[in-house]
Amino acid sequence: MPPKKRKGSQSQNKADQSRTEVLNESVRNKSVRENEVEESMDCEEGNDLETSFTAADSIPTSGHSRLLNGLETPEKFIQLIDAHRSKKDDFDLEEVIPILTSDEQNAMWSRLANFVKTACEHLSQDNSFANQPETENNLEEISTNVLSGVALVCRLCLGLEDVINSPSQFLRETLNHFSTHILHVKHQIGDAFSRCIELWYTSSMEDREDLALSSLKFLLKKIIVEKSGAKNDVKRVWSLHQILLSLRLEECGLKEDLLSCFSSSLFLTTQPEGIKFLAHLFTLSVQFTQDICKQIKQSLISLTAKQSYNLGEVYMKAWAQSGGAFRTLLEDNLQKLMDEGMLVNRVKHLNLAKNVASFLHCFHDNKQNSELKTLLANLYAPFIWRYIKCSNMNVRQNALDIFLSAYPIENLSLSKQEREAEIDKQNLLLRNLLMDSVVEIRSRTLVGLGRILANYWLLLSSETINSFMEPIIKELAFDSVSKVRVRVYECIKSILDTSYSHVYMKEILPKLKLGLHDTNESVRVAFVDLLLAVKSIKIIRYWDICPLENLLAQMELDKPVVANAIAKLLIPSIFPKDGTTEDLLNRAIKLQQTNKKAARKFYFIVPAIVEKERLIELVYAILDSVRHYLKSKNSDKENMGASGKKKKKLYNKSVLDESAESTMDSTSTSSLASTVIASESESRIQEDHLYNDMELVGGLLDSVCVLWYNLNQELAEEQNKNYRLYLEQKVAKSILTFFKHYRDTSISSTIVYLASFLSHSSASHVASYSLSQLKKNNKFQVHAEALVNWRRGDEVLELLIEWVRKEVDSPTPVRPNHGVQFREPDTDKPSLQKTINMANFILDNETTRMILLKKNMAQIIELTQSTAQVLNLIQDKMGEDVDISEQRIDDYSSLVGLHFKLNVVLGLQKKDLIEKFEDLISWVDVQLVPVILREQPCSLSSLRLAERCTEEVLAVLEGVLLTGQVDEKFLKRVLDFLLQIIPNLNLADRVLDIQREIANLCFNNEFLEMFDEVVPVNFVNLLKVYSQKGDKLEPDQTKVIKSKILKFIRLYLKISKLDSSTKDALKDLVETVSLAVFQAADLELQKTETLVFMDRFNNIEQEKPCLEILRSATVHNLISILEDNIAFTKIFHQVITEAIPEKEDFKMLFIYLCLLANMPQQTREKFLESIKTRIEQLTDKESEELEEYEEECTQVLNILAL
Repeated sequence: MPPKKRKGSQSQNKADQSRTEVLNESVRNKSVRENEVEESMDCEEGNDLETSFTAADSIPTSGHSRLLNGLETPEKFIQLIDAHRSKKDDFDLEEVIPILTSDEQNAMWSRLANFVKTACEHLSQDNSFANQPETENNLEEISTNVLSGVALVCRLCLGLEDVINSPSQFLRETLNHFSTHILHVKHQIGDAFSRCIELWYTSSMEDREDLALSSLKFLLKKIIVEKSGAKNDVKRVWSLHQILLSLRLEECGLKEDLLSCFSSSLFLTTQPEGIKFLAHLFTLSVQFTQDICKQIKQSLISLTAKQSYNLGEVYMKAWAQSGGAFRTLLEDNLQKLMDEGMLVNRVKHLNLAKNVASFLHCFHDNKQNSELKTLLANLYAPFIWRYIKCSNMNVRQNALDIFLSAYPIENLSLSKQEREAEIDKQNLLLRNLLMDSVVEIRSRTLVGLGRILANYWLLLSSETINSFMEPIIKELAFDSVSKVRVRVYECIKSILDTSYSHVYMKEILPKLKLGLHDTNESVRVAFVDLLLAVKSIKIIRYWDICPLENLLAQMELDKPVVANAIAKLLIPSIFPKDGTTEDLLNRAIKLQQTNKKAARKFYFIVPAIVEKERLIELVYAILDSVRHYLKSKNSDKENMGASGKKKKKLYNKSVLDESAESTMDSTSTSSLASTVIASESESRIQEDHLYNDMELVGGLLDSVCVLWYNLNQELAEEQNKNYRLYLEQKVAKSILTFFKHYRDTSISSTIVYLASFLSHSSASHVASYSLSQLKKNNKFQVHAEALVNWRRGDEVLELLIEWVRKEVDSPTPVRPNHGVQFREPDTDKPSLQKTINMANFILDNETTRMILLKKNMAQIIELTQSTAQVLNLIQDKMGEDVDISEQRIDDYSSLVGLHFKLNVVLGLQKKDLIEKFEDLISWVDVQLVPVILREQPCSLSSLRLAERCTEEVLAVLEGVLLTGQVDEKFLKRVLDFLLQIIPNLNLADRVLDIQREIANLCFNNEFLEMFDEVVPVNFVNLLKVYSQKGDKLEPDQTKVIKSKILKFIRLYLKISKLDSSTKDALKDLVETVSLAVFQAADLELQKTETLVFMDRFNNIEQEKPCLEILRSATVHNLISILEDNIAFTKIFHQVITEAIPEKEDFKMLFIYLCLLANMPQQTREKFLESIKTRIEQLTDKESEELEEYEEECTQVLNILAL
């Protein structure tokens, strides 16, 4: 224990003075104390303390005196220990104990030994201290504190040389008590006992082996049984390992615990002590070594790959240190493990197969030991080559994994020619495995071969390398299986780990460039990962493998995972680490010229990777360069004058060349006029200026918008205020110039969006233009968003209200003037679809929605009231003589959807969503449900309108559920509503989506009764309708419904894995699908003549694995659902098994036979015998008349039994 820090210098001086006085007094009275000790040797222990420590020796202020007083009673001793541990008290045992004389030590330990004995007896036998009035709980606490304190004093004493040289007999007695009771006291106290015993053992004291055995048992129990040990405990076990050599394991009771150490992750991960201890156990006895080998096989079942590797290291160290019978035994057991490991069934015991390979991999990594290398070759020789070529795939894969890890398997006892011949055979085997017909073999060989080539590149001849690379590049890179193609690029990536391969691979890699455009996403990801690996290799340039144009084209079209990887590849080129601002602009221009759409996607990705300072630097550069270009262009037009002469060129093309030398200060944020203005003249412009390409300018400004949008949240932070203000100033300074030059062009929308980042006062001209475009242009998105951002959402909403009211024939109220207004030119009346699309756009966009809710709540309410008029309009359209065009059906249904969405937005804002939506559902119940169920007369167009409106309602309802702001009562109301519309299968896909979402909500909110019963009943009703009417649907509808049913059941399957109590609900659902299959099959049987079925049975083609006797799409879809998962199939088969003996007529048996014919023959055979038995039971042999389907059942049974 480190010395305790003192609380103050004054206290320190007093304590030093006190101890000095104690030492002087001790010297003066030494002879007196010695005589007193001799006279008291025959007295009771209780008098030892009094004769050794006289009253004259006591100094009230000294630590020595406090120690004497603390030894009088257990309570005082506990107080003494508390004072030592307290940071507020100056008393320190580490300073007091060293000054005690031998006699004082002996007297102290006589009293402490008595304390320990009494405390241990109390804790182990429920005895109490004599003459103590405390309760049992207090006694237990006192005993525990006493033992803890004594253990502390013991550790301090055993750290003193004088104590080690001449230990007190009472100290030895105390340690005996520790050893006796260590396994019977609390864990914390036992640990303290053990540390004392370990100090005694490591100090080579008397009888140390007898004491240390109990400590070792305690530590093993802590690690193995209680699973509460730490790596430091393993190190403590190692410090005691020598005592095992003097023990008989069968008698000491350690055998099982020691064997269990080989399954302990703690021992296997503690380097080096844990590994050394396990290796040491191999030396105890031959029989115990055999037991260890058996234990290792059991341990490999549950260990991880890393732990298995470390276990291999243990075995290898034990082998290296062994000899004679021990080594022979280890080698024999290792060969058995190799053999049995290759025979493991990977389907049932995949983890074991991997662990065996990891275990052996440790041996393969240490083949620099020539003796070990030869041993491995001899051990593998009898079976590995045979197993690699056998027909059993499990054995082949296991043997292949081990072979690829062990390559080359070389017996150094053979001659050089023989060894070379063996290596050639192994290389030939590798080439053959690359072209194996089994996909898994090819893919595993590729992974292993990559490692082999990386490790042995210099040792392999060029002919051998070429023989490996040729099939990889020419055939496997274009393999029909995507997994193999992925492994090709992983293999190449592994080969590049060795620098010796780079020159060779530089010529090979361009042949793989088509991997970027592979149809499989995982292959494309693997290819880009390869390019990322290439990027760090100096002599290979990734753009030589795959041109920049191809990379950008793929990034434009691909999914985020691939696009992000490509962006990561390009970032060092687009944003060079030491590049100037001019370099950034040059490369941005090059990127836009190459692929504008890919550039936009690139700038969406980079804010998460590139520092914001570099991004803002690029934004400044683009804004400055475009502004100076436009100013120069305007100036050039003015200077042309009447002469009409062409001025000198202004733009130096070399400035934008990637190889141009930068002359700018990279830290400057000044304008980039130098990038667009040549030194010859600042007022003249080249005819071939790059910015003459309007699309290029639009792309650059679009990049500014994208970067600003993605950095907006970060720029809003206080520490980035200066960046934001400077950027706003730059844009405000340039926006009018941009707008005047590019108004009504193909890039005007980009200018408007850029202006939307400014305040309305800074972009007032652009705002007026946007309002005009909003009225007459169908491409309204940018203008609508910009107007809302400028806090002019009231004008947008007023337009929407006006347009909606025109459609629903509601008069538009006269609005008060808000100041001077410009007369808008007459424009065509906007379509209702444009109105709806615009409203949906500003509601779906989170930014615009939040602004409108905060600033324009009154207009949103007014718009909701306007759209509500469509409900009355639709109500009037529900009749027999109503004819509605398809366009109006789309318009009205979309307007209903908008009305419901507005109610959701307002409901979420005002916290009354459920009440609002319940009213809307009630309207659908009354007005639409009778129509879609044909309960009231209506025209086909009215029916179509009612169905479309209900679809819109269901779509919005699903969104309401996704908000999670619903209660159990509302969910029940929704399920009741669904129950009403289920008979109309045209709505089934939406209904299934809502049922699935409700089931998910019920489970997450612990509405378990609804989850287990109410939701499944709702689903069962839909399934019943589908089994009866499913064949009337269009193929596309049937496909969608099948997919939604499968998703619903998969949700219950997923939840059943999380909560086993829901398994019954899953079983009920699958059983319901099974019954729906029987019902649909029965319906087909009713519609089809029996002779047709018999003709189908009689036209069996034996080579077909199954027969399509039932042709109903509903039957096929339901069966495919039941075959989607093995859990579903198992329940389906169980339903059939239980139902066959209960059937009382031949018709149902005939249906079962038809269903079985649709199944693979192996599955079919499970049920034929039970059907045959049931047919025999139902057959009335005395009757001459055959029952319906009796003869058919017999004939079909005979056909299927062939």
